[in-house]
Amino acid sequence: MRKIFKKVVTAVASMAMLAGMVAGMPTLDAKAGSLVCKKNIYVSVPSDTVGVGINVWQGLDTTAGNASDNVTWAKAMTKVQNGLFKITGDMYDDFTTGGGLQIIILDADGSNIGEYKTDSSQKTTYWNDVNTAMLDSDMTDVWLELDKDNDWTVKVGSEVKIVATDAEIAAAAEAKIDTALALEATKANKSAYDTAKSAYDGLTAAQKALVTSSKVTTLTSRIATIQAIIDAENAAASGTLTIYVTAEDGWETMNVYGWDGADFGAWPGKATTPCEKNDGWFSLSFNITQATNLIFNNGDGVQTDDINGVTAGTYWYVIKTAEDGSVTYEVSTTAPTGWVEEQAVVIEQVTTVPTENGEEQAPTTAPTENGEAQAPTTADTTPVAVAVVAILALGLGVVALNSKKVNR
Repeated sequence: MRKIFKKVVTAVASMAMLAGMVAGMPTLDAKAGSLVCKKNIYVSVPSDTVGVGINVWQGLDTTAGNASDNVTWAKAMTKVQNGLFKITGDMYDDFTTGGGLQIIILDADGSNIGEYKTDSSQKTTYWNDVNTAMLDSDMTDVWLELDKDNDWTVKVGSEVKIVATDAEIAAAAEAKIDTALALEATKANKSAYDTAKSAYDGLTAAQKALVTSSKVTTLTSRIATIQAIIDAENAAASGTLTIYVTAEDGWETMNVYGWDGADFGAWPGKATTPCEKNDGWFSLSFNITQATNLIFNNGDGVQTDDINGVTAGTYWYVIKTAEDGSVTYEVSTTAPTGWVEEQAVVIEQVTTVPTENGEEQAPTTAPTENGEAQAPTTADTTPVAVAVVAILALGLGVVALNSKKVNR
């Protein structure tokens, strides 16, 4: 009977039900037990093993719960990687009374290394550990290994790291490429294209060779198309941006914070200059190379929402603060009635400063009126926001913010 099993295991890919494989094993009409859980059974074997079969007396069913079909059976385990095989099935509690495992493996030249087994009547050395692990409903994966030195028994082992193959890694990257290519080559879909490109760039040469080359060519072409759209938009948005801004409730200080095209340092950014000819107004002027985003704030917890996509030109902003603390603004490209023409004050944007070792470092926080840096607050005047400002006013400082989402 063992010779028959050996021949079957040699052709692992075609191994199927071998009901009469092992002589002397208990033969039961049907499993009477109750379903406990689904198990992934992993078996560690020598790395040159080419095939592994597993035989179960009772209590495990790999046919998803068909309890009458698999009382005594043998099945091929799936090779996960060198030295590791796996099978998945439903676990029944009658495994504890008549259960057992037998694993038969072949080495690289097709020789039968041995029959590894454990059960309650024949091999008691590790039976309790195996039985407990198999019936533990909180344990999805059971890791088994073979103890050749202890009469070929099966015992509970340690988890083995499963390393993805080149084919699996390449397939995952190609899936991201497919996701991107299903979208139009537009600025709105840039993130998906960047993700796909990053995944492909991170592959080794061997892994890249497994990705469909025509998809990579299309991906590269569409990324270039998206970049051309962005470059054209940036060119149209670039130039001198001049802003005059006022707050209806009379802010004494008007700070500007910017990102994506404008950088005025850490929150609250830079203070703007009061206009000389237009009382209550502040002015600022600077150059941009793309559409920029701004926030105006008074340095004391009151700020506008994000003002996104501001392009080159001249604008007049009026900031309005409601009784509930909400802040809105109105913007116009035409000067208000009674406006007296005057030159806006140019403000310099922040640039990185090289350190002694030649590396760039982030700019320092911009000081407030009292010379201390403070963090942005949310637009509402919640107690938390007030507390943050109070703490920071004591000089605790803050980490420089480089993201456009300052505190929203």
